[in-house]
Amino acid sequence: MTLFRGRFPARIRSADSLVRPRAKRRAPAARRRMTLFISVLAASLTVGLMVFFGSEPRYTARTDVVVLAVSDLAGEASRPADVSIDSAVQVLLSDRVLGETARSLSYPGRSSGLLEDMTISPIINSRILRIYVSALQPDEAHNAVNALAERFLEARRSSLLAADNVRARSIQAQIDSVDLSLEQLSNNVLLTDENATESTAELATERVDLETELTALSVNELEPGYISHIDAVPTKSNRAGLPVYTASSAALGLVIAVFLDAVLRRWSPIGRRAHRSEWNPPRKSVPPQTPTLRQMG
Repeated sequence: MTLFRGRFPARIRSADSLVRPRAKRRAPAARRRMTLFISVLAASLTVGLMVFFGSEPRYTARTDVVVLAVSDLAGEASRPADVSIDSAVQVLLSDRVLGETARSLSYPGRSSGLLEDMTISPIINSRILRIYVSALQPDEAHNAVNALAERFLEARRSSLLAADNVRARSIQAQIDSVDLSLEQLSNNVLLTDENATESTAELATERVDLETELTALSVNELEPGYISHIDAVPTKSNRAGLPVYTASSAALGLVIAVFLDAVLRRWSPIGRRAHRSEWNPPRKSVPPQTPTLRQMG
């Protein structure tokens, strides 16, 4: 009686025979990926360096401006609080300074062009503004940075003068009010009244203080600041930003290499088979069952 029918199962292959072909297939793929990354990175760096060395050299001029803190010579609260360095930078970037400078010099690109070529570097723990202007022509850079510093000081002087005028009008209004009160006291109240005498003395003292403050404002000199350093007309040009160009080109090359590697792996024949296997996993094969004695009987 025959108990088993069909073929015996194939001999099970060893684990090494399964791993070695996969390793052989992966080695060329790794080499291809490495070649792709190196090629794209080299091409990106080459293009970046070509752009850098193909750009026109620029000339940079520098001027340092000291922004003086306003001293209160006329008395307490005679002037509003002085501007901070951040506020001074905003004045420098305003149309009153930046815009008028660009228009007066007919700077290339006008305000936007000068803003792009200008760099402001406040010195830490000081009231110094360091101004740089980079231009294609040395005279353009030198004239622009000096004009910016001068117009900045003019704008600051005008602001301080306007604040002094406002304060002077306010003090004069207070003096007029005190004079009116003194006149009313002298007309309506007997001089022998002790309360009236005390009020008159207080008003007279207040009027003297106000007149002193008004006099101090009229003789006080405005000190918006001064220019502490002026560069001569630059004679050497430079191409600033080589590290930036190199780093940007390398980063862009890595991004492109990763993208290309993902596309190639996805659309290569092996990648397509792997993609299909992820979505359509193969069905497990069920080995044929050997009939039992009961089924054969």
